[in-house]
Amino acid sequence: RARSVPPSELVVADLLYDGLTAYDPAVGQAVPALASGWETDEAATTWRFTLDPDAAFTDGAPVRPEDVKASLERVAAAGPAEPAARLLSGIIGSDEVASGAATTLAGVSLEGEDVVVIALAEPLSSFPELLASPLLGIAPEGATADSLDALPAGSGPFRLAAGSSGEDGMLASDVIRLERAPGAAAIVDGVDLVLAEDSVGALALVEAGDADVAYVPSEVGELDGDLDEVAAPSGAELFYGLNLRSPKLADPRLREAIVAAVDQDAISDGVYGANLGPLAGVVPDDVPGGAPGGCGAPCRHDPDRARALVSEAFPHGDAPELFVDVDSGSRQEQVAAAIVSDLEAVGIPASVRTHAIDEYPSFLASGQQEVFRLGWSGGWASAAAYLAPLFRSGSPENVVGLSVPAVDDALDRAAAEREPATRDAAYVEAEALVLAEMPVLLIGQFRTRVAVGDTVRGLELSVTGTFDATRIHLARDR
Repeated sequence: RARSVPPSELVVADLLYDGLTAYDPAVGQAVPALASGWETDEAATTWRFTLDPDAAFTDGAPVRPEDVKASLERVAAAGPAEPAARLLSGIIGSDEVASGAATTLAGVSLEGEDVVVIALAEPLSSFPELLASPLLGIAPEGATADSLDALPAGSGPFRLAAGSSGEDGMLASDVIRLERAPGAAAIVDGVDLVLAEDSVGALALVEAGDADVAYVPSEVGELDGDLDEVAAPSGAELFYGLNLRSPKLADPRLREAIVAAVDQDAISDGVYGANLGPLAGVVPDDVPGGAPGGCGAPCRHDPDRARALVSEAFPHGDAPELFVDVDSGSRQEQVAAAIVSDLEAVGIPASVRTHAIDEYPSFLASGQQEVFRLGWSGGWASAAAYLAPLFRSGSPENVVGLSVPAVDDALDRAAAEREPATRDAAYVEAEALVLAEMPVLLIGQFRTRVAVGDTVRGLELSVTGTFDATRIHLARDR
């Protein structure tokens, strides 16, 4: 049931459970974890993962192929509303498991005592990177959502320390004490998870010296000067879609004018402050497969160019009035108002159209949106997680209505390409083709911010917003 927001849930999952793979940002690809290695067929649809012979749960039991299969099936059964289950949607049989029509994933089979075979409905060369998500850690066969609440034996670098839970599995206090698992490579002896009422309360614990690490809430600006901060771009981004199916937006010059008119930096600084950084392209920084420099000059704020494009497209001053569609919320509405102001300043009439949060997804599916808020978080460190869902023809998430055969071809080639450099080049090509159609107005890339105590060393954030706790150490006074 872990979610990516707040990221502290992913961190806890990462402490207690390892996946078949892990993601190493230094090399930009997946590396072995519980699996010692893997191979795939020419089509990148059938994957064979060989378990590490030393892979074990924290109670000493070996990790078996049956545990992997059961873990994937338990996640898939949660249904498409859960982020972890959505990651597994490409495995053959995941739809049947999610709907309750089946209890086993037809695409997951076992070979001998150490091999798991996973069959995908479509090629996905970045599948090992997907499996590195902290949401897909491996638990013992037989684990259920309810039994996991009692924190049974995990597969990660830390385990529940004795006395941290009562006989009924409930937590014994507001501190969950974890200790280094046998054989784990962690530097510290243990980790205490200190429960707070909310993220602001968690930050206060670090400020008071009662905790070492806490995520900085989005509503908090610059930290007090006495606190150290570790920050990095996250995989979550904010942009607005331009509905290519709308007759109002059919002229590409108008779409170019919209993008050039809006001052993204002013929105980032004025509304989000330190929590939002620049976004150059659809594929965010630190994710392999993004085009160097992103969109470049066409996506930069240039009101003079925007006015010229509007005059060229509508020489009689009859530019259509646009709706800027947004789900209700103070920040969202503030951004939408800023966009309207920038559009009107270059001769594009516009107004904000607000929708109830629970109705917004169905509104986007209706096709009636015009210029509309569309945030995204890929879920794993690959351009595939950003480009294919949002811009491939026929994708349910393709709410901008883009349908370009050359984009589909580049995405298909990338998804089937096993050589990383060639794969990334195909994704760069696909992103360039997407951006040439001007289907999005880029606003910014969210930043993960962590407040740390003055003794914490070695904390480095990944694009998922998590950190490798095995590399953290604490400085000591001499």
